[in-house]
This record gives sequence, C-alpha cells and structure tokens, in this order.
Amino acid sequence: MHTLTSMIGVGPMPWTKIVQGHHMVKESGRIRVPRPPTQLSHAEDDVRRRAEARAQRSLDAGVKKADKDVDVIKGLHAEFLVNEVVLGHLDTTRYVGPHGESLSTPETAGKLATWTQKVSDDEDEGSVAHRRTDPRDKKFYPAILCADIVVLTLIWCKILNVNFRTFWTEPGGWIKAGTALTFGLVGTFALSIVMTHLGKHHRSYRASHGGWDFSGGNRRMLIGELAATFLVIILVAAVMAARVVAEATGPQSTMLLWLLAVLFAALMSASAYLAYKSEFNNGSLLTDKIDVLAPQVHVNDATKKQVETKQSILLETSGKLTGKLERHLVKTSSAALASVEKSREDRTIRYARSIHQQMGASGQLPAPRLDFSGLELALQQAKQLRRHQDQLEVLDGNRATP
Repeated sequence: MHTLTSMIGVGPMPWTKIVQGHHMVKESGRIRVPRPPTQLSHAEDDVRRRAEARAQRSLDAGVKKADKDVDVIKGLHAEFLVNEVVLGHLDTTRYVGPHGESLSTPETAGKLATWTQKVSDDEDEGSVAHRRTDPRDKKFYPAILCADIVVLTLIWCKILNVNFRTFWTEPGGWIKAGTALTFGLVGTFALSIVMTHLGKHHRSYRASHGGWDFSGGNRRMLIGELAATFLVIILVAAVMAARVVAEATGPQSTMLLWLLAVLFAALMSASAYLAYKSEFNNGSLLTDKIDVLAPQVHVNDATKKQVETKQSILLETSGKLTGKLERHLVKTSSAALASVEKSREDRTIRYARSIHQQMGASGQLPAPRLDFSGLELALQQAKQLRRHQDQLEVLDGNRATP
C-alpha cells in the first residue's frame, strides 16, 4: 500500500527511492543481525552517499564564495592601512612660507592663527588696511584696457600712415598695421604692469585709514615713488591729448577738439590709476602672507577630509562584508547538514528501518560525513578579519578623537 501511495507522491517514501527502500528492507532481512542506529548497512551507505555528495558540492561552492569575500575584505583593509599612511604624511606636511622658508604643520597653524587674529583685531579697531578690492570693481578694468588698446592702436596707425580701411591693399600695409597693433598692445600692458607693480609695492605703506602712511622711516622714498607714479600718469595723459590735437585736421571746433583730447587723456589716466589702486587697495602685507599659506592649508585639509571620508566608507563596507561573511559561513554549514538530514535519501533510510525494525523504533542516523576543513579555514579567516576590523575601527576612532 505504501509503495502505491509513494508512487503517486503521497506515501512515506520519495517516489524516486522506492526501489532503494525495498532493497534496504530485503538487505536487513538477509543480515538478521541487530546493529547500532549510527551504523549504516551497505545499501544504506550507498543511498546516503548521494545526499552527502550533493551537500559536499554545495558546501564547497559556499566556501569558494567565502574565499572571494575574504579577498575583497582583505583588499579593503589593505587600502585602509595605505590611507592611514597617507593621512600620516598629510599630518606632517611641510609648507612653503611667504619668504620661501619651510614650515612644519604646527608652525604653519601657529602663524596663520596669529596673522588671522591680528587682521581681526585691527578690523575691530576700525582699521581698513587689510580690506581687499571688491571683485566686482575689477570687472570694469578689462573693458578699459580693451578701450586703451583700440585707442593706442588707432593713434599708431596715424603715426605710421596706415589707412585702416585699405591697409591690406597697400605695399607693406600688413607690416605697418601689425606694428601699430603691437605698439598698442605693448603700450597698454606695459603701463598696466608698471602701475600694478607699484600699487602692490606700496601696500607696505598702507595706513589703517586705507591711504598712504607717511610716518615711517621711508617717507622720502614713498613720496618720491608716488610723485614718479603720478608723473607717469600725467605724461601718458598729456601725450595722448597732444596726439589727438596734432592729428586733428579740418574745420573742427576748438572746444570740441579739446574736449576730445581731454576725454582720451582721462581714459588713459583712469586706466593707469585703476591698475595702481586695484593692487594698492587689495589687502596688506599681512594678508599677502596669509594668501601664501592659506591655500596650501586648504588643499591639505581638503585632501585629508577626502581621505578620512574614504576611510569611513572603507570601514563601513568592510564591516558589512565581514558580517555578511560570518552569516554566510554559518548558513553554509547548517544548510549542508540540513540538506543531508532532510534529504530524500535519509527519509527513505528511516522508512526502511521502520519496516524491518533492526534498529528498534529509533530513526537516529549517523552525522553526515562531510569535509569541513575548507569551511573551518574560512571561519578562522573570518574571525581574524573580525579582529582586524575591530582594530581598524579603534584606530579610526583614535584619529577622530584629538
């Protein structure tokens, strides 16, 4: 009866093991010698080895997957340690000071703190010596430079007798036009560079009210340089105005002519003066020193922050993978054992024993014969990785806590 019900899938034996079940019952009838429940007969051993073979393949596959996870975690830990070395180097970075000197990290931090505090104290007392030029004010300067280039180029075209409308058809026209443009560019940028350099140099004489400080020991030098600066501006303006008057022909109104001359002179003067003042008003010697060190410190801090963020990600990722590895190994072990103990083969063996009763009513079977050496090695590696993970977390915590 049980054979028939098992054939349609509702009996006590798996329908694929009906023949093996009958064979084990007949074998027991031939032996007729009681044996311990943990001892398998030849037929039982043959049946059970099939389940054990499947379980061993599943176990080996789980261990192989665990080996890949171990390699990944080791790689993350190695990268973490490399980054720790990088952070150590960042902590001992040498900085280049305002005068080219080499400064340690503590020295740099001390100087920056002192200079920044000095600037803050001076501003609290009402000083504007450290105030910088508004970037919006500098937007007009390129436009004025472009206008100067155009004006100077046109004037040089007049001087070199270059007809701007037909110079490409005249012999040597291209050379003359190129020369005029070159002189226009050189004249404009030379004046701009000179005024910019003088403005930057005179920052050392900047007073708390924002103007020049004539109380120092270099009073005569400052007055002389300022006189030379304004003389250059006046001469440039005068030359521009004189050139406009000299080039004027025809029945133009004298008043209009002089207004035009004054306009071009004012344009050149404004360009030179803006170049000077944009640098003179752009901070102080103290802010110049801060500008040398602060960008280096900002880059170092940004790099350090980036590495520390990566460290946190590495720790979190490796921690998750380590926990996943531990759970995977436990699950692999229990799943391999369960796949044998709950297999169709074990069910068939228990049913056959319940029929021939050679082992009594007990359904106890020997433990599955599986090779757990690979799994045990993987478990040892997982424990080592867990200890290493804990050590890295402590190391990261110590770094985060000053």
